[in-house]
Amino acid sequence: MPTSVSPTVSPSVSVLQRMLPAQVRFAYHAVRPLEFNGVVPLSRLPRLRELMQADAVDTLPPVAAQLRTEHAKDGGVQLSGRVQCCLSLRCERCLQPLDWPFDLELALRLVRSEADERRLLDHCEPLLLDDDWLPLHRLIEDEILLALPMAPAHSAESCPPLGINR
Repeated sequence: MPTSVSPTVSPSVSVLQRMLPAQVRFAYHAVRPLEFNGVVPLSRLPRLRELMQADAVDTLPPVAAQLRTEHAKDGGVQLSGRVQCCLSLRCERCLQPLDWPFDLELALRLVRSEADERRLLDHCEPLLLDDDWLPLHRLIEDEILLALPMAPAHSAESCPPLGINR
């Protein structure tokens, strides 16, 4: 079982934290399960970078991910795991920086065709592979973007009125 990585770890990537590749070639009918454990610097996730406070991109810890593939009972392939990070967003109440931690559990079904994707939509969350490529960075970024709050805000008690600096 992979060790969980807290979003409050040091911002530098340690030697023990392996950088995840942007994408991997995935043999759909692989004989053995695969594991991907590592980190992705926020600087490599352009859509998230656009949403964050500019000075925070280089100071926050990287996104930590522990992902694995498993064969499902019906012969398909399941991708599951965990993604953890902390983003520096802007509070919609006071417009000040707001650290927003994420700890996401993933469970996706890897599919190779749009027909399989449509067929499985009612039963699970399918992920369409692009010519047998598994886009790890894009997948991680997509899952974080989907989990973002529509209007991030400090708690009402800790948020100063608009225009008053802390």
